Amino acid sequence: MLPPELAALREGVALVEQEHVARLRVCGPGAFDVLDAVLARAAPLQVGRATPGLLLRDDGRVLADVLVCGEEQGALVLAEGITSEALAAHLRAVAPLRDAELLDLAAGYALVSVQGPFAWEIAGAIAGPDVFAAPFHTSFRLEEIEGLGVRGGKIGEYAYDLLVPRAEEATLRAIFACYETSHGLLAVDRTTVARCALEQGSFSVDLPGAAALTPLELQLQWRLDYARDVPGMAALRALRAAGRAGRITWFFAAGEAAAVPANGQALWLGRRRAGTVVDAFHSAALAGVVGTALLPREVAHAGLPLTWEPPDGPALQLRTVGPPLLNNRSTFVHPLQHNYAGRAHIDYPPLSRLA
Repeated sequence: MLPPELAALREGVALVEQEHVARLRVCGPGAFDVLDAVLARAAPLQVGRATPGLLLRDDGRVLADVLVCGEEQGALVLAEGITSEALAAHLRAVAPLRDAELLDLAAGYALVSVQGPFAWEIAGAIAGPDVFAAPFHTSFRLEEIEGLGVRGGKIGEYAYDLLVPRAEEATLRAIFACYETSHGLLAVDRTTVARCALEQGSFSVDLPGAAALTPLELQLQWRLDYARDVPGMAALRALRAAGRAGRITWFFAAGEAAAVPANGQALWLGRRRAGTVVDAFHSAALAGVVGTALLPREVAHAGLPLTWEPPDGPALQLRTVGPPLLNNRSTFVHPLQHNYAGRAHIDYPPLSRLA
């Protein structure tokens, strides 16, 4: 049986507070130019489209994980890893602000997310019953209250971010309260969500080991355009040309009582030091230790036997695996056929794909 927070995310619906996420609106005819000067890959500002992107530090590491939502007069930017104030300061320092205005929404708008295989039921009470049909990475207007919804998420389950004016927040919270009993709606912390993202194979800035790595190592090159002249791209071009960057690879060790290696500890392939642990934790969903390791590209693939030697215990045998590590329940939930009340009758495969 899963702990309550995991059960909410993986089997029901969970409430994930997003106050840490920067919220900035870039308005005016120059909005595209502002964002184009900082994003590691261009984001088309199409109304209703939400495009994932990256802001980089000068050394190529990730400054912020962003989602750019196109609007009629510009774009809404949601960013993790940075505050709204720091995000605005970064744009002002790097980008031309001709014909564009930056509006910090952190004080005036609340941001909260509902996530899980039945999150569409709660989102439907706020945005209309057909919200389940919203494609991944799109935005839409709410119906019952003023605000904007974004279909996104990183854990492989249905997820809807809800941005509402502070004046509407009490109404939103009242709607959530109605589902605490009927749907077991439970608040889930950021660490739990970040670990679920790792199990899915998604990047999360809330995983501490990732902060020291670049998009080359994090398998995020699909978010890069090496031809761009934006902060951090020169460093990434040099790192790529040198050919020495490793690559994160997922690993797993079965066992409820298995020890968890700390970030930075060495992993061995036979007698050869193969790489180091990036992030690791004990996964209740998978009944074992799950993590990522930074390995040389020539061995960064699934099916590799690795060993971790703790200082005060027997060696732990690991194997590299390919994400996603779970059979996410949302894959098997069909809103026109299923609902939360009848969830016990849904024919799911085993949660773990690693058995």
